Amino acid sequence: MGEKKSFSEWFMERTGLNELPFYRVPYSYLNINMWLGALIVAAMVWLFITGLLLLFYYNTSQPYDSTMKIVNEIPYGKILLSSHLYAAFTMILTMYLHLFKNYFEGVYKKPRELTWIIGVLLAIFTLQTAFFGYVLVGDIVATDAVNVGKGVIRGIFGDRIGTLLANLAFGSTPQETYVRVLALHILFAGSLALLFGLHFGLFEIHGPTPHPKETKWKIFPARIRKDRKDLAPWFPVNFLYMSALMVGVWALILLFNSLALSAQNLHPLISPLPGPSPDSPEAAEHAPYPPWFFLFFYKIADFVFLSINEPITLNLGFTKLTLPATPVLVQAVLSLVLPVLYLLLLPFIDKSEERHPIKRPIITAIGGLLIVYMVQTTFWAVFTPGQPIRIPQAIVVLGPPAILMFGGMYLLSKRTLVGVNSIGKTITAVILGSLLLFFNSLTVFAQALTGSHSTIGKIEVSLSLGGIIISAAFLGAMARLAKKLRESQEVSEESKQETEMEETENKPNNTTVPEWMIILATIYVFTIIAAALIIPTLDPIAYANRIEGLMSGVLFGVYGLLMILYRLSTMKAMPIKMELREARPHILVAIGYVIIAIIQTL
Repeated sequence: MGEKKSFSEWFMERTGLNELPFYRVPYSYLNINMWLGALIVAAMVWLFITGLLLLFYYNTSQPYDSTMKIVNEIPYGKILLSSHLYAAFTMILTMYLHLFKNYFEGVYKKPRELTWIIGVLLAIFTLQTAFFGYVLVGDIVATDAVNVGKGVIRGIFGDRIGTLLANLAFGSTPQETYVRVLALHILFAGSLALLFGLHFGLFEIHGPTPHPKETKWKIFPARIRKDRKDLAPWFPVNFLYMSALMVGVWALILLFNSLALSAQNLHPLISPLPGPSPDSPEAAEHAPYPPWFFLFFYKIADFVFLSINEPITLNLGFTKLTLPATPVLVQAVLSLVLPVLYLLLLPFIDKSEERHPIKRPIITAIGGLLIVYMVQTTFWAVFTPGQPIRIPQAIVVLGPPAILMFGGMYLLSKRTLVGVNSIGKTITAVILGSLLLFFNSLTVFAQALTGSHSTIGKIEVSLSLGGIIISAAFLGAMARLAKKLRESQEVSEESKQETEMEETENKPNNTTVPEWMIILATIYVFTIIAAALIIPTLDPIAYANRIEGLMSGVLFGVYGLLMILYRLSTMKAMPIKMELREARPHILVAIGYVIIAIIQTL
């Protein structure tokens, strides 16, 4: 008779998972901070599933009517459509978190240059896929998005070439528009999937970037050593953890979507349901907006002082070249082309061996300023859609954060601010200095430059102050990092972890399942069964918000069970202790259950 095998060994052998080259990681790496990419994947999987189901009911010849039919007539159609939209929002937000975290930690450095470049391309394709998906709804917001898109294309390339490109992307008739938009949406989504496969393959080749504390914020060692004693087996540890993350993201998508369906009078940019028809009287009350994730460019396109409003003739000696009027070409180059090129070329621009943000002050300041400017211009577009912006307003809003960001990073890189007793007092002084020395002088300069004293309003002042506050908060975080770097111990985190693992191996481990886990697992199973039994009894059209809340409850229960199984699978390496970190996943579930209970009463 053969040796008796455990279920996990049997499963690995039958599926061949033990032969796949999945990169093993230390137990300490299994936390949200190190697995932001998994959150993006979870949202993307939900998008693909719901998107394919929506294709069964969508009709390009009647975009708005077919969308409203999905919402009002197809059972669970409202949940499909609205959760698809909120999954897109989740994917975009987590994509930005993942991108900027890797940016500030220098993950783009050798040997992950190609992984970074493909990641930037993934971000671009994600936004393009989301834009064309947004348009497919066919409501007034979608129609405005098409009109804004056509206007931007013409503004960049001129009337002649721009019209040809706009017709190519959106068609020349309403009937053509939605056929082409659907085709482009599917094309970008398919390209997104292919790029993700390549990105994931490169990730598995190099593995996750070693924790900065283990490398002392250097680029070497570039990979996690495969002979470390604290590496977790991919199955079941990694598998259970990633599965839990995916289910948890789905639960949160449904929870927030359920809340949105229960709310009243949400702004059209974040509403989970279609707006009014383009032909309805209500449509006249809506300002023309693109999707919210393009609002930053929509506002920068209003910077009229950058517009080329007249054709420009260049005398080349042997001939004359006339460039057409391109009202938003410069804006597009400054806000879209240059940032994308900068991010794509970043691995070749920053070739130093340093990964700490303080030791890359210019790179860090540029990244921080990108975040501040995106936030500022997005809210600017919401408050003043389509309102032309002139030089004084641009300087007042965008000038102080730039001075504060670059000045603050310079001082931090020189350790001028790190040695003080209170970082908070220093940052406060920087804010006050920025306000007193720069804000007023820039305002006066801008007004004198244009001879206008009436263009700067409360919104611009508020946005400027908001940018200063965000910049100061960013510098505060950098200051804390700098302080930790100076106070770092000589012993690396990796050595510390391996020592702890050796000590754990030499001590008898308690492999008894804690009673509180048994109690929680029982509660989760009960809530899953109860919610699953209630869902079929509710009208899927009239009570979509309640059903979605209950579906979220089912997923939260599964998430809780998976987290328990994950911790049991790591119990030999990491003994279970009664501490806050251990309870965090279950606290999240408890909060979710409370919100779901409130939704059921609405």
